[in-house]
Amino acid sequence: MKKTFLLLAMVALPLLAFSQTEAVPEVISEDSVACTEVCAATPDAYIYNIVTFSGNIHKKGFKAKMDNGRKIKRIKDADGKRVRFRTPAAALTYLASEGWELCQDGVSVKGGGNKSHTMTYWVIRKRCTQEELEQALSIGVKH
Repeated sequence: MKKTFLLLAMVALPLLAFSQTEAVPEVISEDSVACTEVCAATPDAYIYNIVTFSGNIHKKGFKAKMDNGRKIKRIKDADGKRVRFRTPAAALTYLASEGWELCQDGVSVKGGGNKSHTMTYWVIRKRCTQEELEQALSIGVKH
């Protein structure tokens, strides 16, 4: 009974906790007003890709494929050579160096029983201009 009560208390404690924020004094200058107007006129735009993995980390490393809304292709370096990664951290570091940020990760399972197949994926994003976003939509969306 004590263990059950303790477990319930541990689960409920974060729900009862209050987060506190520190007030930051607002400094208004001509530059900040201009920035606010520009930022409101041009909201953040992102291009999203989905990265999936295959291979064996312990042997030859693993391959990563990127779905950019048009095609699903292996990740290549600046010289056009296919890239293999030793660990997921190496893949994430490489993608971050290319300007991508991890937005979400997950696992998809197909089938069931002895014939199930598990696939790990990452949703990554990169800031883009409104024009780049519109171009990606016109290529990736069929009407």
